[in-house]
Amino acid sequence: MSDQAAERTTVTIQLLDRSYQVSCSSAERPLLLASAELVGLTMQQIRANGKVMGLERMLAMTALNLAQELLQRRQADAATADLERGLDDLSERIQLALAGPGG
Repeated sequence: MSDQAAERTTVTIQLLDRSYQVSCSSAERPLLLASAELVGLTMQQIRANGKVMGLERMLAMTALNLAQELLQRRQADAATADLERGLDDLSERIQLALAGPGG
């Protein structure tokens, strides 16, 4: 048995009223539990804010909401990186201008 397989464990996560068994490594466990908590909270919000719907639809809405949030953060991160590059370029041009023609 490999070391990687030996360190795998089964974790029980709770989403609404259901339990799920998920296999993960010990290193992945904290992130899995945090992810399950986020999904569970999002599902509770959807259930509280909407009409009663089936579990499958609620899971789909949860996935769409979390994906939208992820994409918004990625876009914001990309915009921030573009802004930082622009500021770096501007700073470099200012330093060259201040150094004068001889450099």
